Amino acid sequence: MELGAVLPWVWCAAAALAAARVRGPGGRRWWVPGAGASLQASLHLWGWNKPIYLAGKRLMVWTGFYEERLWFKFAIGLVFFPAVAWLGWRAWRWAACLSRLQRVAMVAIVVDLLYITVRTLSVDGWMPAAIGDEPGKSRLGLALAGIAALAVLVARPRPAATGVHDATA
Repeated sequence: MELGAVLPWVWCAAAALAAARVRGPGGRRWWVPGAGASLQASLHLWGWNKPIYLAGKRLMVWTGFYEERLWFKFAIGLVFFPAVAWLGWRAWRWAACLSRLQRVAMVAIVVDLLYITVRTLSVDGWMPAAIGDEPGKSRLGLALAGIAALAVLVARPRPAATGVHDATA
């Protein structure tokens, strides 16, 4: 069996593990990792980013901008990377209530999502050979999915704040 065929099922396992933890202690905190892993599983299973990639490429060819795609990539980068940086900063602040391993799972999910987003927005499919072609891209995806699944499996949620302060401390 090829790595690319195993990859979606590892993401499914991470999503299932997170979903199973929703009913346990700190359950509400598992919704976002579960949803993120489910998104990754669906993306790897059905490849719904490929029509977006092909539509963008066809639009670039149709409008005559395909030869200037380097400038198009530069323009996307000017908008995309600051937006990602801001969203990352907000997410890190939100994740302060999560345990360390829950944050590891979220980072693995976000890194894989960013990798796929950059591949989708690349227009001409160019990526470094180590992670742009097989088996590199499946190895990267499998490593990130495995990290997320393992972190979800082992993580213990932080105890919820009770709001009661000890006066003697």
